[in-house]
Amino acid sequence: MTTRADRDLSEGIAITSVLHTDEHSHLEPVRYGKGSGFFRLLLSPHVPGESAPVRLIRVFAAMLRHPIHFLRAYFVDDWAKRTMILLYMRTLEATSASASAHSA
Repeated sequence: MTTRADRDLSEGIAITSVLHTDEHSHLEPVRYGKGSGFFRLLLSPHVPGESAPVRLIRVFAAMLRHPIHFLRAYFVDDWAKRTMILLYMRTLEATSASASAHSA
């Protein structure tokens, strides 16, 4: 997120480049076009955890530890203009190994 009023991150190509982190995953910087502020409702801090309940608790803990950062990201005046995200994609199914281990 930028705090500079003269920067407009919504201008330009949506996905500009790809960084291949290994043979099965990559990162992409993503811009949103004007009027795409609805996507802010999908924001949550990235937290590690071995299960969904643990990650959910850690998300709330992260929000409580850094409430100003969270509120600034959620209530920025023009979200698409001031925000760019990193999209992480993985081509392997991350749950297939753990699912097969539990079924054995």
